[in-house]
Amino acid sequence: MKNWKKCCLIQSTSVFDAIKNLEETGLQIILVVNKKKEFIGTLTDGDIRAGILNGLDLKKSISKIVIKNPVIAKSNSTYEDALDSMDAHGINHIPIVKNKKILGIYFRNKNLIKEPMKNFILIMAGGKGKRLMPLTKYLPKPLLKYKNKTLIDLQLNKIINEGFKNVFLSLNYLEEKIINKIEKNKKYNLNIRYII
Repeated sequence: MKNWKKCCLIQSTSVFDAIKNLEETGLQIILVVNKKKEFIGTLTDGDIRAGILNGLDLKKSISKIVIKNPVIAKSNSTYEDALDSMDAHGINHIPIVKNKKILGIYFRNKNLIKEPMKNFILIMAGGKGKRLMPLTKYLPKPLLKYKNKTLIDLQLNKIINEGFKNVFLSLNYLEEKIINKIEKNKKYNLNIRYII
């Protein structure tokens, strides 16, 4: 986990200094606290941009644009729980808070695994998807979309987020379409092998 304490700023901090903090930390979020170091809310670069577009002076304090009821994780939340919340709310960070004290922060795609896990993941993606006919007549089930992403994209992204690198993909029905889709997409930093 990155050093999240660098992104903690007191609510009287100026907007200009908050922008500098975002630039220096690269964390894309500020955790705003009061003088007692109690958590007040969050601030992202998007919140600051919106404030500036609404005429906010860079010398004013960030207290005027703090999001005071952000999504937070409880101290017993897992990274998986945090990812689900991030997906549900369309955000990339969730502070971990207990009794107004910040315990840490979860980042999307930044779980606590430092080295890639060497275990192999097996994805069974060879079925004909008969229960989904006629949707799967010409398109294999892994290429059907959910929330604008294919099912295979969702699976591979989850594997990456969990820190794995090695994937076996078991294919059969319309396998060439799945292979073509994966091979054209250069974003996957995975070692993918196909079992036909």
